[in-house]
Amino acid sequence: MIGGTSTGGLIATMLGRLRMTMDECIDAYTTLSDKVFEKESHRGRFDGAELERAAKKTIVVNRGLGEDALLKDLGSPCKVFVCATNKETGDTVCLANYHTLRSDNSDLLNAATVWQACRAISAATTFSTGKRGTFKFDADSPHNPDGLHSSREIKILAGLVENSRR
Repeated sequence: MIGGTSTGGLIATMLGRLRMTMDECIDAYTTLSDKVFEKESHRGRFDGAELERAAKKTIVVNRGLGEDALLKDLGSPCKVFVCATNKETGDTVCLANYHTLRSDNSDLLNAATVWQACRAISAATTFSTGKRGTFKFDADSPHNPDGLHSSREIKILAGLVENSRR
């Protein structure tokens, strides 16, 4: 299992869902970041529309998949989940390539494309410009996996165990 948000989510998607080797992942991320991050503006700022274009081409199409390839990959030997915060509700949203125990993720499982997941997890409001696309998520949140403090929280977030505290 591999999961993350923002850069970690991109890497998780490339390694787990797209089954890139480490070298392929490094090359794809380097190519993507060279296209997306503005060189002469505020440090870390990126263009959301360019991220969308680069994710479609660099991450998806170059792997031999169509732009509409789903994140869903039920037969994958590696479970992948990426996290973002729904801007409208503040809830954590996990986009995964598998059915989770955390919630009924069937709608997202059958709709979220690889590029949409990459765009959603990279939609940090303080670092992006432009429209966020179909999913309106923000990667800056207390639900970022880097901010979690226990393996149980990660298991709940990833949908491997049910949350009995609800």
